[in-house]
Amino acid sequence: MRWFGNITRCFCNITHCFFNSARCFFNIMRCFFNIMYCFCNITHCFFNSARCFFNIMRCFFIIMRCFFNIAHCFFNITRCFCNIISSTSRVVSATSRIVSSTARVVSSTSCVVSSTSRIVSSTSRVVSATSRVVSAT
Repeated sequence: MRWFGNITRCFCNITHCFFNSARCFFNIMRCFFNIMYCFCNITHCFFNSARCFFNIMRCFFIIMRCFFNIAHCFFNITRCFCNIISSTSRVVSATSRIVSSTARVVSSTSCVVSSTSRIVSSTSRVVSATSRVVSAT
């Protein structure tokens, strides 16, 4: 009977050892899956960080494009200002030419009036002389 109890106890010990081994195996598997979960989290974190980095780079390029647009606008405004100054200079130059031409016209008109006055005076003298000649005859 003792022998049977020893065999039963041995069998129970073997069964207990088997279940402990199974529990140990499942604990190892749980550890493995926890490690895999950690790895997946780290990978996910890495890709989130990379996505964040690319978003920051995209924002940087958008800011740079805005800066270049502002600079382009500044240069366009400067060019417009230079065009206004150039146009004003041309207007002043054209106005100066108009004034000069008008002065020449006034001078020429004065000369014509003066010449006409001399012609009238000379014609008056001729008429006066002719009238004396006619009266002397």
